[in-house]
Amino acid sequence: MIYFNKAIMITKLIGLCIPSNAHNITSNTMQVEEPPKSPEKMWSKDEDFDERSSMECAQKATELRASIKENVELIRLKKLLYEKNTLLVVTKTQLSEVQEAYESLLQKNQGILDVAHDALLSQVNELRAELKEESKKAVSLKSQLEDVSILQITLKEFQQRIEDLEQERKLLNDNYDKLLER
Repeated sequence: MIYFNKAIMITKLIGLCIPSNAHNITSNTMQVEEPPKSPEKMWSKDEDFDERSSMECAQKATELRASIKENVELIRLKKLLYEKNTLLVVTKTQLSEVQEAYESLLQKNQGILDVAHDALLSQVNELRAELKEESKKAVSLKSQLEDVSILQITLKEFQQRIEDLEQERKLLNDNYDKLLER
């Protein structure tokens, strides 16, 4: 819409900047109906018209240049905005891809951690069961060791009694032999 309005302004400016001869022609055709005027007045009117036309043309040209400059700046800014928007879209796409990769890796790692956790938990349970069994065996062996210790003490006591009895028997035999000899 802005460009269309500017094109209309350029067309109007070109229309205003038509050489004064063309205006004379149009004014001459109009003058056919009017009575002829004095040549000095016509020259003065033509000069005034040319001067006003030239000033209007210069003013319009200045306005048009300013408008064109604004349009060039607007186009430059729109191009810059487009480039920045394109860069933003690319950056957002890359960020999205990185986030997806991160989440995928995180899920994969979580799965690995879950498997490792389950394996360790299973291993802990197995070791706990083994420890329980070994503890039972240790208690049983300790009980057996205590029984063996008691048996050893009892055995020593029996051995001591046997020795005592053998000595007593020897003494009795000796005494019996002595009695027989007499």
